[in-house]
Amino acid sequence: MQTWLAAGREATKDPEFVYVRDGQACGPLAPSYSGPYRVLERKDKVVRLQLGDREEWIALERTKAHTGVAPVVPAEPPTRGRPRKAVAAEDSATD
Repeated sequence: MQTWLAAGREATKDPEFVYVRDGQACGPLAPSYSGPYRVLERKDKVVRLQLGDREEWIALERTKAHTGVAPVVPAEPPTRGRPRKAVAAEDSATD
C-alpha cells in the first residue's frame, strides 16, 4: 500500500511547472504556495527553477507539481526590498 506522499511523488516525477511552498506562517485564507515556476533541472533532493530572470535551487519537499491542463504562464517572483519611486508624468496641457 502506498502512502499519499509516495503516490504524489510518483505522479509528479518530471513536471514541467511546480509551485513552491512559502516557509512563513500565514493566515487561513492566504495562499501557502507561489508559482507556477518552470523546472529547468531535477536532482534527487533539489530542483532548479526559473524564478523570473534568475535561476534558483529549491528543496524538492517545498515543491508541488502543477497538474492543470490549461496553458501555463510562468509566475514572476514577488518583488523584495524598497518600492521604486513613481515617476510623475509631466502635464502637457499647459497652454
